[in-house]
Amino acid sequence: MIERGTGQAGSTTAEPAPPITQRFDRSIVEGPLGPAVWRLAWPTMLQNAIAGLQGIIDHVMVGHFVGYTGNAAIGVSWQIIIVVIVFISSLFTGMGVFVARFAGANQPEKVNRVVYQAFLTAIAFSALMAVVGYFASPVLLDIVNAAPEVQREAMPFLRAMFIGILGLVMFFMLSGAFRAAGDPQTPLRLGVTMTVLTVGFNLVLIPALGTVGAALGTIASSSIVAVYGVRRLFAPGSVIRFHRHMD
Repeated sequence: MIERGTGQAGSTTAEPAPPITQRFDRSIVEGPLGPAVWRLAWPTMLQNAIAGLQGIIDHVMVGHFVGYTGNAAIGVSWQIIIVVIVFISSLFTGMGVFVARFAGANQPEKVNRVVYQAFLTAIAFSALMAVVGYFASPVLLDIVNAAPEVQREAMPFLRAMFIGILGLVMFFMLSGAFRAAGDPQTPLRLGVTMTVLTVGFNLVLIPALGTVGAALGTIASSSIVAVYGVRRLFAPGSVIRFHRHMD
């Protein structure tokens, strides 16, 4: 007797992709408009206010532990960093549009792929900015017409920020992605955590290292938050979910 199906014994089948378990908040697109807007808006407003504290915290703590020149160096450097942050936010605007569109259409796999491409872009952009920013720092400080003594304090801060910019880039990318997918709570938690960590690191690093300690504190806090945010992308039930079958 010949068993049925023996002709398929040698065939191989591709490993199936894991089931998508993420769930979008449908009340945002199907419920009343006013409450939906407010539910998205208030965490975003609070997060932006907290994000604005990053530069203020560096100013206050460097002014207290280092002095006037260090404070001026932080101010000049943050002017340049803010321009970079605005550029980063603009870079990921398109990602947010597509994520919101696919989340509204309840197409989670397309949401995941858009964010995955943005994730790869963030890594490539950070590597480029680290190299360009490091060598361009003297020119940038000349453009803002910083005094020589201020430049001496600002140079190591600015170069350190460019080298460690991946954490900040990833933070802004992830915040925009989660918010566009209808989850404003995760970016808020990331922002609060980063601010608290920055204060803690600055209390240790600024008295020991001066202005560059402020940069290292920001780099460390943003990197920790970025790692947590990326791990969140692999968590079951997240509105955005990465898996090893993505390309």
